[in-house]
Amino acid sequence: MATRARRLFTGGEDGKVGIFDLRTQRVESLLETGAAGGGWVSALSSDDDGNWLTVGGGSGGGGGNNAGHLSLYNVPARAV
Repeated sequence: MATRARRLFTGGEDGKVGIFDLRTQRVESLLETGAAGGGWVSALSSDDDGNWLTVGGGSGGGGGNNAGHLSLYNVPARAV
C-alpha cells in the first residue's frame, strides 16, 4: 500500500494486479502483467505516492520452466 494511502495494490495467481482507490473504496482498474503462460504475481512494491509500481512473479510454464518476470508500471498512465 502506498504510504500516503490513496491506493491499495493486490496481485494474484491470474497474473493480474488490482488497483483499489481507498477513498472511494472501489476498484480503480486491473492491470494485465503480461506474464506468459498463465503467470502469477508474487511481489508488489510502490513508491510513496503510489504512482510507480514494481510487479514480480513467475510463469506457470511447467516442465521445470520457472521463468520469472519483473515489471515497472506508471500507475496513472497504466503503462509499463
